[in-house]
Amino acid sequence: MSEKSQWGSKLGFILASAGSAIGLGAVWKFPYMTAANGGGGFLLVFLISTILIGFPLLLAEFALGRSAGVSAIKTFGKLGKNNKYNFIGWIGAFALFILLSFYSVIGGWILVYLGIEFGKLFQLGGTGDYAQLFTSIISNPAIALGAQAAFILLNIFIVSRGVQKGIERASKVMMPLLFIIFVVIIGRSLSLPNAMEGVLYFLKPDFSKLTSAGLLYALGQSFFALSLGVTAMLTYASYLDKKTNLVQSGISIVSMNISVSIMAGLAIFPAMSAFNIHHGRSSHFPSHVSLQYPV
Repeated sequence: MSEKSQWGSKLGFILASAGSAIGLGAVWKFPYMTAANGGGGFLLVFLISTILIGFPLLLAEFALGRSAGVSAIKTFGKLGKNNKYNFIGWIGAFALFILLSFYSVIGGWILVYLGIEFGKLFQLGGTGDYAQLFTSIISNPAIALGAQAAFILLNIFIVSRGVQKGIERASKVMMPLLFIIFVVIIGRSLSLPNAMEGVLYFLKPDFSKLTSAGLLYALGQSFFALSLGVTAMLTYASYLDKKTNLVQSGISIVSMNISVSIMAGLAIFPAMSAFNIHHGRSSHFPSHVSLQYPV
């Protein structure tokens, strides 16, 4: 992408930035971190951390990126008027490389599952034993590596088309689809028996179940969910024009991120309660449900 490129619209920037922030942090990590750290109490601390700490840091990255108007690697050297500060940008770039290394793996899994589900539509087989299916996917190098490569190539194709025709156009399609899919899943999840027990666990604060470690996890989750500290938001802001209101854009992105996190919880916790899912040691979930997630 050319450093002289700019977003075609404020909406495009907001959706693309939200798409960068909203990912595994909100959809996958947030629900299991909430389950492992007391439910509603963790949610409340996460919300406070996101608004009071995450939001200002997001604005700081936006301001730095737009002010410099160059790549993340060159930003700190330009603003500090000394190329020795470019090492800060290199640290962020390396962090993004690490993120890509596991995002691309999980993205590949998603492509495999999409293929399987489309195959079921045409009665091309499939299995109801999802644990066995997952094991077969990750234990087969050809499938796992092939799917990862396909996911990376898909991303290369989108990014190679530039800011407006690539990232912005894709975000304007995929982000609304994300919310539509969540609405459908939440509707189904809430219709299940005993769903309200899961909802209460997720939304009702009980600080007796929140430990000091849980407080740190909630703060870390707010950083991870907004893609802070890895120069991603800084890079997106470098393509902004000077007239864009950063505060309004930041509020929109934080609001969307919080909304998706809550929607993820409303999609997962009612289903967990309804299906009486057990994972090892008992946690603080409702009495008839035992959950244990890694942290």
